[in-house]
This record gives sequence, C-alpha cells and structure tokens, in this order.
Amino acid sequence: MARLGDLSTAGILDGVKIDQTFVADLPTDRAKTLLTMFVTMTNSLGVYAVAEGIEDAEQLAALRALGCRYGQGWHFAKPMPQQHAVALVGTF
Repeated sequence: MARLGDLSTAGILDGVKIDQTFVADLPTDRAKTLLTMFVTMTNSLGVYAVAEGIEDAEQLAALRALGCRYGQGWHFAKPMPQQHAVALVGTF
C-alpha cells in the first residue's frame, strides 16, 4: 500500500484496476466492504479506480453507489477490434 502512495506522489500512477473477482461477488456485504476500501484508498491517493468485469446493471449501480466512477465489462460492450471501438467512442 505504501508503494502505491509513492507511485502516486511521483506521478507514475494515475489509476488502479479492481479485479473482476471482486465485482463478481456483488452485491454481497463482503464485496461491498472490499470495494469501498479500494475506492476510498484510490481516492485518498488522488488516483482513479477502474472496476473490471461489470456484467449487468445491478453491478454497475452498486459500484456507482460505492463511489466508483469508472468501469469496463460486457455490460458496456463485448470485446471488439480497435476500429470498431474507435467508431463506437466517436458516437458519444
């Protein structure tokens, strides 16, 4: 944990990914506790957290309620070639 703070202070680290194994356990209390800890820690270090493996609206809502602002997973889109991703992002 101290190393994360050092990397953040040095400007080397700007974000941390939260593994999908934690997201998959939502909405259990244990998962909520761990995810709250991760999000609180990253916010206090001045970096962002990206939750991986979001598969449904329930997981997304729970993560938002815990303060996680970034995520990725099949809920948003399935894996795709780069040119398709660029075209999709261009529609926003």
